[in-house]
Amino acid sequence: MSRTGSGASGSHEDAPPCRTKLHHTYSPPVIPGLQICSDCRDQLENDLVELPGWYDSSADYLDFRSSRGTDRRRADALVSVRSEILSTLGSWCDMVAEERGVLPPNELDIRQMATFLIIHFTWLTAHHAVPDLVDKLAGLTEAVRTVVRPDAT
Repeated sequence: MSRTGSGASGSHEDAPPCRTKLHHTYSPPVIPGLQICSDCRDQLENDLVELPGWYDSSADYLDFRSSRGTDRRRADALVSVRSEILSTLGSWCDMVAEERGVLPPNELDIRQMATFLIIHFTWLTAHHAVPDLVDKLAGLTEAVRTVVRPDAT
């Protein structure tokens, strides 16, 4: 069936635009049944997979900093970003657990929290508030990347 033909109810063209802030000039339509577009869905999935590794790398950097006395401002920024990552993932895990009637993961274990959100990924991407999560995690991933490896960004 043609994507532009009549009778294509629920087609991609009929979908509302993606509401994340990641789009600069054009907001593509959301995936039918979800609240975000395919690019933002991929971004969210990648951030949930990558964040635990960046979080661990940031701990390695802080350990190195304490033994070598490196840049204090950078270390302070990293401590702040790490705290915000835990807080953000924890609040989203609590929301998912409450709304789905399941037990939340340990809020001090980033891998458990990220895995929990990945387990509930399809449900989460259909939630009306998921554009906020996409924006927040994209910002946090970029922030931790920039502090841990400033020359790589």
